[in-house]
Amino acid sequence: MSRTSPRLAVAALLVAGVALLAPPHAHADTAPTTSITTLSVATNPDRPRIGTNNSDRRSTELNRVVAELGERNTEGFSSVGVTWSAESAGTEPEVQVRTRSSDGWSDWQTITDGPAINTGDQRLATDPIWVGDSDGVAVRLVGGSDTHLRDAQVVLMKSPVVASDADPQTLSAQSASDLAPRPEIITRKGWGADESWRCNEDKMGTTVKAAVVHHTAGSNSYSKTQSASIIRDIYAYHTKTLGWCDIGYNFLVDKYGQVFEGRWGGVNLPVHGAHAADWNTNTMGMSFMGNYETANPPSVMLDAGADLIAWKLDAFQRQAKGKLKLAGKTVNVIFGHGDVMATACPGKNIRSRMSGLRDAVEDRMGPPSAIGKDWARRGGAADFGHPHVGETAVEGGRHLGLLRSSKPKSLWWHPSTGSHETRGPIETLYQDLGGPAHPLGWPRSDVHDVTGGRGQGFTNGAIYRSGSTPTKAIHGAVYQYYRATAGGPGGLLGLPRTNVTRGEISGSQWARFEHGLIVSYGDADTHHLTDEIAGRWVKLTDKSEAKLGKLLKPDYATSGGRKAAFENGKIVWNASTGRLAVVFN
Repeated sequence: MSRTSPRLAVAALLVAGVALLAPPHAHADTAPTTSITTLSVATNPDRPRIGTNNSDRRSTELNRVVAELGERNTEGFSSVGVTWSAESAGTEPEVQVRTRSSDGWSDWQTITDGPAINTGDQRLATDPIWVGDSDGVAVRLVGGSDTHLRDAQVVLMKSPVVASDADPQTLSAQSASDLAPRPEIITRKGWGADESWRCNEDKMGTTVKAAVVHHTAGSNSYSKTQSASIIRDIYAYHTKTLGWCDIGYNFLVDKYGQVFEGRWGGVNLPVHGAHAADWNTNTMGMSFMGNYETANPPSVMLDAGADLIAWKLDAFQRQAKGKLKLAGKTVNVIFGHGDVMATACPGKNIRSRMSGLRDAVEDRMGPPSAIGKDWARRGGAADFGHPHVGETAVEGGRHLGLLRSSKPKSLWWHPSTGSHETRGPIETLYQDLGGPAHPLGWPRSDVHDVTGGRGQGFTNGAIYRSGSTPTKAIHGAVYQYYRATAGGPGGLLGLPRTNVTRGEISGSQWARFEHGLIVSYGDADTHHLTDEIAGRWVKLTDKSEAKLGKLLKPDYATSGGRKAAFENGKIVWNASTGRLAVVFN
C-alpha cells in the first residue's frame, strides 16, 4: 500500500468529453454509513522483552513492547489500523493485533509490512486490515531499545453490508477486436463511496506507463457481498485517518474476480493514485483484496487482474513486458509494490506469480490498432504525445486522447474516414460539442491552414478559427452552401463567427460569418445575407424573423443599395444614408 504525501495538488487538466471523464463532484445521496472509532494506546517504555514467535518477524531487533492496548470490549467493527505521533523516536515499531469475534479471540497477527505511512496531520500509520465482524480488540507495538512512541491510537472501522452490495452498479464490459476488452467494473456508486469524503482536487497524471500490483492484507475469509463494505472501510481510513484526498488504489480486485473502481477521476484516465509514493506518477495501482503473504491467490482473481491490466495497458499503447525507468529505478512494466519499496506487499504468493501474470496480460492484449499504428507513425510518445485518455470505442469508431506540453489533442478513427488528429481550440470545441455524436460527425482531415486562419473538415461540416475570429463549427446544409456557393473561408462571407444556431422558423438553422450569414430551411432552400442586412436580420426581436417568414433568395444589389426579400416583407439598405428598414407586406 501507500507511503505517500497526504494531499495531492496537481494542476487542472482540461480534457473534455465523449463520456470519458468522471461526472462533476457530487455527494452520494444514499452512501452506506461507515463508523470510525479511535482508542488510545498506553505507552510502556519499561515493558519486559517478549518471547520469540511467528508473529515477531524482527524479534532479534524488535523485542520490547513499547505501547499496548489490553483486551478491550468494543462496539462492532470490521477493520483495524494503528497510528502514532510522528514526533516518536527510534526504530519504527512492528504492530500486532488480535480481535474477538463470535469464535473467540484470534491469534496475534502483524499488520505492518513496510515503513509507516505519513498521514496528513503529523502522524505515522499502518495500512488498515480487514478482520471481519468483531467486538473486541487488543494491540501491542513492539520496538527496539531505542523506540520511544508518543500518542499511539487504534482506529476501528465498520461499514455494514447493505442490500445494494449484492447487486452493485457497474460499467459494462466493452470489447473491441484489436484491443484487450474492458472488463465489467463496479463503479464508485456501486460500492457505495460517500463522495463528500473525498477532496475535489484534480488528481490527474499525464499517462499510464506501468501497473503496480498490491494486496490489501487482512483476512481472506470474506464473502462476495462483503467486498464493497471492505472497500468502504479502506476508503474511510484513507480519507478520515490518513488525510488523503481519496482512496489510494486506482482499482481493487476481490478473490471472486470482481473489479472495483477505486480513486475518483474516470476509469479511462491516468488518475494519480496514492499507493506507492514516487511510483504513483503515471502508473495504475491495482490491489488484490486479501493477504497473499499467507494465502494462495484464487485463479479467478488473477484472471480478473490480468484482464484489468491488459485493458489499461492496451488502451494506453503499452506493452505487457519489458522494463522502464520510473522515479529513478528500472522496473518491469508490471511490477509489485515490494519491487520499489521496503514492503512485503503484494505478498509472497503473488510475487511468485508475477511472471505468469505478465504472460497472461500479454496473451490478452490485441495487435496494434489502427489508431495505435497512426499514433506510432506520427512519432509516438516522444514526438506526438503520451496517451492521456485511453483508446476507447465510441460511436462506431475509436478515440485516443493525447497530451503534449500540457496541451490536449486527440486521434479519432472510423472505418469510413481513417485516423485523424484534432488539436488546440478546434479539439476543445469538438469535444465540447460531443465529438462524433454531434452532427459534425468524424474528422476527415487533420487541422490545416485555410484562407485567413485554420480549419478542419468533418464528415458533415467543419470547424474554423483565426486570430481575429472565435473557434466555431458549421455543419449540414449551412456548411454545404458555405462551401459550394459562398466560396468557403476565402469566399464572400469569410470565416464563421457563430456555430450553427436554430432559427425561430420551424426547422430553420443559421450561422453568422465575418461578412454575413447563411440561413437554411433545408438542403435545397438555403440562402445568404451580407454585411448590414445580415446584421439587421440577426437583431430582429419580438419574433419578427417569424413574421418576415423565409428568406426567398440571397440579398441582392439595387440602384440605391441592397435588398433582401422574405415571404412576408423585406429588409432594405440605403447605401447613401446607411439606413436599414424592415418593411412588412
